Amino acid sequence: MVNKIKFHHKKELPLHRLPFVGKVKGRHCLSFWDIPDAGGYAGGNTTGAALAVIYLRHLQEHGASVGGSLGSITADMAGVGFSDEFDSRRGQIIGFFSTIEPILAELLKRSGIEFKLDNDQLLQRANKGLNGYW
Repeated sequence: MVNKIKFHHKKELPLHRLPFVGKVKGRHCLSFWDIPDAGGYAGGNTTGAALAVIYLRHLQEHGASVGGSLGSITADMAGVGFSDEFDSRRGQIIGFFSTIEPILAELLKRSGIEFKLDNDQLLQRANKGLNGYW
């Protein structure tokens, strides 16, 4: 059984409270995708979908972060590090998604969308996916 991911309720910044943001061993700064590679394709799909809704709700409630977070999430998810080898690709990812993020946040705020599952239900679904259930 894979360790459960959880919200970090005591963190000061709302973004840092998200269950996929955390410390990764051997890295001095936060990772914006601290999720185990577990559950296979179907379980991973379940986990990713649940965490996406948690993130969309976060954007709807808090708006885009200064400088954006979606690019960092994507770069960390893809394993694009901070080395010279990945410098250009990381910049491309950050630039692309930091341009989209505030527009997405504004659209979500205006949309009136109400997500069917609450964050606890979504987190439970994400953890099931990590353990191979979908």
